[in-house]
Amino acid sequence: DGTALRIYTTTIPTEYKIRTLMHDPQYRLAIAWQNVAYNQPPHPGFYLGPNYPLPKKRNDIDVSKINKGGKK
Repeated sequence: DGTALRIYTTTIPTEYKIRTLMHDPQYRLAIAWQNVAYNQPPHPGFYLGPNYPLPKKRNDIDVSKINKGGKK
């Protein structure tokens, strides 16, 4: 009925921390073009695979400037 949000997670700790795919500008743009009929699969701007370094944290995003709940 659309009245609930179900979230699945794990309780197992990990040493790996990466951003989500929607934090990746290239992937987010690819999702947008999927919605305007350019049917090309979205690809992230980084590779997630074995024997490869994890993507670096972006420092150009300032989350303190995000408008939270309509209040400034």
